[in-house]
Amino acid sequence: MIGPAATGLVRAELPRDWTAPFRSHLSAWKFDIEPGVQVRAMESSFYPSHFQVVRPTPAESSLFAEWIIAMIAQSTGIDLRRSSEDYLLL
Repeated sequence: MIGPAATGLVRAELPRDWTAPFRSHLSAWKFDIEPGVQVRAMESSFYPSHFQVVRPTPAESSLFAEWIIAMIAQSTGIDLRRSSEDYLLL
C-alpha cells in the first residue's frame, strides 16, 4: 500500500512519464493521480493505491520499495507514508 502521510496537492507540473525510472521493475502498480489534484491522507491500511515489487531477497525488496516511495514523493511533491511507520512501529 502507498498513500499520502497528509492531505496535499500533487505537483501541477508532473510529467506524463514520471514513473519511467521504476515502472518496468514492478509486478503491480495502482497509483492513479492527476497533476494538480488534492489527495487525502492515508489514515488506515486500507487505501486504493499500491505497488508490488519482486526481488531475489526480502532485504532487496524492502530497499527497492523504499527507493520507489522516495521517487514517487520527489516526483509528485506528496509526503508519503513509509513502511517503517507502518511495519516497524517507528
